[in-house]
Amino acid sequence: MTNRTMTETEHSTIPNGVTFSVVSHGQKKFIETLLGEISGLINIDFEVILTINIEEATTLDLSNFNFPIILIKNEIPKGFGENHNSAFLISKFSNFIVINPDILLPNKFLFSALDKYKFRSDVGIWGPRVVTPDGQLEDSVRLYPSFKRILKRVLLNARFGDYPPVDGTIECDWVAGMFMVFTRAAFKKVKGFDQNYFMYLEDADICRRLHAENYRVVYDSSFEVVHYAQRASRKNIRHVVWHLSSLFHFLVMSKFKEPKSKISD
Repeated sequence: MTNRTMTETEHSTIPNGVTFSVVSHGQKKFIETLLGEISGLINIDFEVILTINIEEATTLDLSNFNFPIILIKNEIPKGFGENHNSAFLISKFSNFIVINPDILLPNKFLFSALDKYKFRSDVGIWGPRVVTPDGQLEDSVRLYPSFKRILKRVLLNARFGDYPPVDGTIECDWVAGMFMVFTRAAFKKVKGFDQNYFMYLEDADICRRLHAENYRVVYDSSFEVVHYAQRASRKNIRHVVWHLSSLFHFLVMSKFKEPKSKISD
């Protein structure tokens, strides 16, 4: 595995800190809770890029938060990858965190976690242990998908873990998109998410491309977040169709079609 180092010039021009990229799909309640938790962060510089992907029923009041929030409102809903790629283009910090609105983020978690990986330039992305509100472990660390595995997940609701429970750190195929911590250099190197996907498997695809560039994909169970999962694909046939079309692209079309992105080298 090739180790990567940043030049002194790169270190000096990229501010050390965190950009949170959050996309809301009518999730005002979750957004307000998440922003409240982010506001408690100390010892680190950060910004939030909040994308309103569909019109909210009520207006978000951002005046109560005393940290930088960049607000993007889409006239037409965009896919997962396009929204986060657009946020990356206007972000400024050395760490780029893709985070779902329905994540609870303990403020003591982030600083120690980022400090642990601060000088690990061989790690392109890492993800924490993800649990449900009642403490059940989610399958947020996974093997690359197959038709059989995804059909079981989507149609039979079979949410088994691909990796056994671990204490500590392992390298893995991919970490799920509800909470992904990228180094800026790695995200830019692979040109961000592939916008040929609309809502599913962008996370698996970007991890596969990071591996191809000799970056490590890491799951670290010593850090934990809570996920209030919505599971839209269980309830909405449109989401099932998106999921299956993404699977076809991941397993078949991506071998013949170049990734689509706004991000250049």
